[in-house]
Amino acid sequence: MRKIMTALFILIAVAGCSFAEKIVFEGTPQYRCSTSFDKDVRDKIVGEDQINYKVLITKDENGYLWSSREKRSLNHNLSGIYQYFVNPQGSGYIKLVKNEDGSYSYMEHMTSGLQTITYWGNGNKLDL
Repeated sequence: MRKIMTALFILIAVAGCSFAEKIVFEGTPQYRCSTSFDKDVRDKIVGEDQINYKVLITKDENGYLWSSREKRSLNHNLSGIYQYFVNPQGSGYIKLVKNEDGSYSYMEHMTSGLQTITYWGNGNKLDL
């Protein structure tokens, strides 16, 4: 009985590990542009705001998640040199391109009502 319980515990632990979220991409924003009907604002992002507005894409057993934005689901597409992660409900997307040095530049575009917010920044790696 003890061997069965030990084997069952190991099986549950291994299965639990396979469903853990994996970090796919993490990026630090450099600029933000907010656009609405009557106003456009472009800001350089520095210091603690870079941490507060970072982009984080993860993957779990159900697919890709926009973890930095309420864990919204994302669909992944490759188009030429660009990697796209698009929210199927239409709230936004992340567009990545690999730089010559192996790092990535990204654009994160979101909508909120009739306002759009776009972040531009950099990340170190993409782990699909």
